[in-house]
Amino acid sequence: MNNLKTFCRIAVAAISITIPGFAADSWELGFFGGYGFYKNVTVTNATGEASTGFKSGPAFGAIAGNEMSRWLSGEARYTYRRNDLMVSSGSQEAQFKGESHIMHYDFLFHSAPRTARVRAFFAAGAGAKVYRGTGNETASQPLINFVALTRTSQLVPVVSFGGGVKIQLSKSLILRVDARDFLGPFPDQVIAPVPGAQLKGWLHDIVPTAGLSFVFGR
Repeated sequence: MNNLKTFCRIAVAAISITIPGFAADSWELGFFGGYGFYKNVTVTNATGEASTGFKSGPAFGAIAGNEMSRWLSGEARYTYRRNDLMVSSGSQEAQFKGESHIMHYDFLFHSAPRTARVRAFFAAGAGAKVYRGTGNETASQPLINFVALTRTSQLVPVVSFGGGVKIQLSKSLILRVDARDFLGPFPDQVIAPVPGAQLKGWLHDIVPTAGLSFVFGR
């Protein structure tokens, strides 16, 4: 229930900040769902190394956007990610309940004008991501000599890039298939390296989705 409340609040915020900037002739409001995959990072200490980051998991969210020209549009997006924290080395693994919330704005560069039935696009933008550990901490966590999986929150910047295709199903309904890669710094307060351990690299969160959008004002 708390996750649903958080989703609703942030989705409404995304829509409310974007609507004032909509072009007068065409704007879009939609919802999507999918599944995301992380490219995790390596953590090392004097005894060896482990892989740490987040498990793959579902994604869903909302879009609010507008057409700026025949070839260019912009959209605010909110994505909720269910992604448990993890650390693994050899046959050992520790997991911890978690989630994240992504808010970003993308520019979409289309391959065809807005009147086309099928429009491929490239997307790029930036925003912020909130990681939350929601499990119960324990001192007996496996692989605690590398990282501690914590019940805390952390805000990090992210860049977003990817692409997709829009298919016009009717005058006011669009089928969308998208994929985004959210790239940002590792949340080292949520997954905290212990003294003597070092993390290397940024996190990639690759999220394919599909959804429907309603178009107004064409």
